Amino acid sequence: MIGKIENAVIQKIKSADLGYRLKLVESYKAQFDDDLLKLVKTSAPAVWVAFTGEDNTQNTAKGMECTASFSIIVLTRNVRNERSARFGDKQGEVGTYQILQDIKALLHGSDVGLNIVPFEHKRTVPLLNTAVSGFFASVFSLEFETSYVMAAADKTGGDLAEFLRLHADWELPEFNSETLTNIRGKNE
Repeated sequence: MIGKIENAVIQKIKSADLGYRLKLVESYKAQFDDDLLKLVKTSAPAVWVAFTGEDNTQNTAKGMECTASFSIIVLTRNVRNERSARFGDKQGEVGTYQILQDIKALLHGSDVGLNIVPFEHKRTVPLLNTAVSGFFASVFSLEFETSYVMAAADKTGGDLAEFLRLHADWELPEFNSETLTNIRGKNE
């Protein structure tokens, strides 16, 4: 379900008419661990969606209720100054604050077309405001929470008619007198 939720959020952002173009909307795959300069130069404005964990898992009659957290990471850049990266500028470049506001309005209260509790905005935090090789970059994260029910597993064993093959690998220790001693115990 986590992957379905993440993909639905990405699609909702991509299909939204925000009044500006985002160069990149995708799943977060540790892009900031790579070349930050290249990321700032080629990808901004960008949005990444990241699953950040689950808590408060509870068993219910319907199954396991899971509370899932997601972060929406927003990157903008501007060549003029850091303030313009956050606020946007008169040249038409969108700023981080506008994107944050638009995505918050888009996702808060939305179930993104899935059978989940509508997203609740939890907080917004700055991640990075810096100059990178002549570009001023601004990165913030919107944090959201939702819940979903994972259906209880069929404890009867289900229908194994489709069970066609099982493959298993295991390693046995080399058999020698020391192995035999360890199996029988040292006092025997």
